[in-house]
Amino acid sequence: MNTDSIPTNAISGTDRNSGTNGMAVAALVAGIVSVIFCWGGWLFVATAATAIFTGVRGGRAALTDKGQRGVATAGLVLGIIAVILEFVILCSIGRP
Repeated sequence: MNTDSIPTNAISGTDRNSGTNGMAVAALVAGIVSVIFCWGGWLFVATAATAIFTGVRGGRAALTDKGQRGVATAGLVLGIIAVILEFVILCSIGRP
């Protein structure tokens, strides 16, 4: 069988536009980790900043794919929630 005239994506069974947005997935993972570790430490700072940064970048990259944009938005929101929780935790520690 001659496969020269068949597109590559037809052989593999995948659509070229159906790939996942790596920035959106990274934002979601970093957002989940930042909420889990919002009690403090350098891991929180790194993951919250990563979630917010990649959430914005992933949302812009996924303007045509609403499902992937939702993943990026979820990561962004989780990063912001983690920052707010960290602020509340730090403020409550200083009070008797």
